[in-house]
Amino acid sequence: MKNILLLILTVLFVIFAVAPNSFAQDYTKLSLPDGAKIRLGKGRLYEIMYSLDGTKLAVASSIGIWIYDAQTGEELNLLTGHTDSVRSVSFSPDGNTIASGSSDDTIRLWNAKTGTNLKTLTGHTDDVYTVSYSPDGNTIASGSSDDTIRLWNAKTGTNLRTLTGHTDSVRSLSFSPDGNTIASGSLDGIRLWNAKTGNYIRTLKGNMHNVWSVAFSPDGNTIASGSEDRTIRLWNAKTGKHLRTLKGHTHNVWSVAFSPDGNTIASGSKDGTVLLWELNPTPTSSP
Repeated sequence: MKNILLLILTVLFVIFAVAPNSFAQDYTKLSLPDGAKIRLGKGRLYEIMYSLDGTKLAVASSIGIWIYDAQTGEELNLLTGHTDSVRSVSFSPDGNTIASGSSDDTIRLWNAKTGTNLKTLTGHTDDVYTVSYSPDGNTIASGSSDDTIRLWNAKTGTNLRTLTGHTDSVRSLSFSPDGNTIASGSLDGIRLWNAKTGNYIRTLKGNMHNVWSVAFSPDGNTIASGSEDRTIRLWNAKTGKHLRTLKGHTHNVWSVAFSPDGNTIASGSKDGTVLLWELNPTPTSSP
């Protein structure tokens, strides 16, 4: 599993590093505005997301959403329409729709196959930093610099409810695997919410530094967080108790993710490194 995860991470870094050159079939002419002849560069890249079937990659950037063939690296499309940088992307569980959050304060829904803009969701009053589909695909959660989380009906785009309580930007959201709980990572810490009612559950105590990323483990029992204090912290998702602190990065930890079996965490940092943490090492046999 570690080899597979490492391979995936290597592929991601290759895409980020060489996309402006190696995958340059005809991206210079994709989705150009009227009167423009050519595009120089691909913009600043903010987030990358696999479709659940592993066939596509969506990359949020300052000029739109790049869609790649995950196997060949070929550019398939560039989704444009946001009027500012796209900060976050999320595939629906069935792979048919992409949700994107932008610094233009909106969320847009796109047909993942054609690139058609289906709906624009409005209500946030500042940058939308994170969007996430619920496991059943019926709800979209979004977090913003306006310190709020909004829950949306994924089919109609209706704003279902607004969750308030954070006092600073919400940078990351993660649904529990059963879809019942949302973890929110903010510059003021981590909160848990009932995903069905929007009710506040608890604040995770022990990390007062800016939290950039949160993720549930596949079994839903553990939450990992990455923060400005250069650490990854593990929490009991049921009780909120702090379990462990993982140290090794030399700068902000911007992203954390569990492997499918839950035994490994990958963390990415502003220091330019990706670290893999083995949570359940195989005991060595006694001689």
